[in-house]
Amino acid sequence: MAEWNWDLSTSWGQDRHEVYTLNSSNVDLYNTTGIPTPLDYYDGYMLAAQWTTTLDVNRDFNVGMASPLNVAYGLEFRRDMYEIGSGQAESYLEGGPAGFGGFAPTDAGSHSRRNYAGYVDLAASLSMHCESTLLAATSTSAISVTPPLAS
Repeated sequence: MAEWNWDLSTSWGQDRHEVYTLNSSNVDLYNTTGIPTPLDYYDGYMLAAQWTTTLDVNRDFNVGMASPLNVAYGLEFRRDMYEIGSGQAESYLEGGPAGFGGFAPTDAGSHSRRNYAGYVDLAASLSMHCESTLLAATSTSAISVTPPLAS
């Protein structure tokens, strides 16, 4: 009879976008302060990331049926993260430049979610014409939010 087979894997991915407004002006800020505003603005950033780790294990057992009984189980952990970072003050004060107002400190924040899952699977052919599978699975999530800094 075969030994236990297993597969352990993990992966990580991240994407970060820096956001800029070019060749624009913040007219409302100029009208309020009288100070010329820049033409190019750093509006902030957006970040998304995911980390996933899985373990799958299975083994066949000869129990006298038409095929061996396959016993399998597995676990998965996944963490999803999302973040917004604020831009320079001129990009969001008084509504920001024409076209796009940057991310203010009140928009900024970090959010994440942890997901846990597991399963147990039993499968066998009871006869040449009848296959049976019993599967039990569960999952849960935990969400974490870091609020923006108070200004």
